[in-house]
Amino acid sequence: MSADLIRAYYEAFNRRDYAAMLDLLTADVAHDVNQGGREVGKEAFRAFLGHMDRTYSERLRDIVVMTGPDGRHAAAEFVVEGTYLATDDGLPAARGPDLQAPGRDVFRGAGRKDRARDHLLQPQGLAAAGGGLSLGDVRIERLEDERLKERLPDLARLRIEVFREYPYLYEGSQDYEEKYLRTYAEAEGSVIAGAFDGDTLVGAATALPLRHEPEDLTRTFAEHGYSVREVFYFGESVLRRSYRGRGIGVAFFREREAAALSRPEIRWAAFCAVIRPEGHPRRPKDYVPLDEFWYRRGYEKVPGLIGHIGWRDLDEERETKKPMQFWIKRLR
Repeated sequence: MSADLIRAYYEAFNRRDYAAMLDLLTADVAHDVNQGGREVGKEAFRAFLGHMDRTYSERLRDIVVMTGPDGRHAAAEFVVEGTYLATDDGLPAARGPDLQAPGRDVFRGAGRKDRARDHLLQPQGLAAAGGGLSLGDVRIERLEDERLKERLPDLARLRIEVFREYPYLYEGSQDYEEKYLRTYAEAEGSVIAGAFDGDTLVGAATALPLRHEPEDLTRTFAEHGYSVREVFYFGESVLRRSYRGRGIGVAFFREREAAALSRPEIRWAAFCAVIRPEGHPRRPKDYVPLDEFWYRRGYEKVPGLIGHIGWRDLDEERETKKPMQFWIKRLR
């Protein structure tokens, strides 16, 4: 992988010749999205470029390329100039004025001079300059040990508050929630991230190796050909309504995927979402499913990969099993 190859890649980007960019990458290119996880393959990268072209108008200048002596590694630094055109999923509203920000890419290849096999992209580009994952006064913090025990009551209340909303309509209890979270937190390899505004917990996300989940869920994965030990399961992501749309949900995905990737046996990240009928009487008129947000994070529904989890709806007298559609993303 030569400096000329990298420069040709950026020249194609600046003239918006995406076909030429893709021609410089091999079919199994892996792309680490700055505000998401890993996407594999040219088609995924083509879709990413199309989305970015609709959302941002960018041009790179002052490009400096550095290559390693073995031809397997390269890096570049540059300045990104342009405009945040349209509001991106999970990020603050587009503000329109021209922006500029420093950026950098890291490439890893197989030593070939004519192609880059792996393209590892980690820029600080216009999304960051325009708001990106800047969470204002909100900070994301891993909750562990004594800090977690201290916050268990707050976590329980937050789950009850958020899951009362459609589509979950969950009638929870403080005692059950604290017991559930304590058991969850004690599982080896689990991660709980909290979003704080000052000292107030306003959001949280959980994840753990799937092998810790009940047998009726793990069996569903095994029946669809997945090795349970290779799956990291995202339990929930809850956030108070007034804090949505600031990039906190994106940060939660990034935190949990980082925890998954820290475990060498993990190949997949997965979560589930309740299936409700289109004509459900409690469905708000302005309800917008999160499917598009999840697709943008690289997750896909797996046909037939449906489990069942029981809880009591707000208008139910007893607990019933709800169908849950699983979404999957390949991490490595």
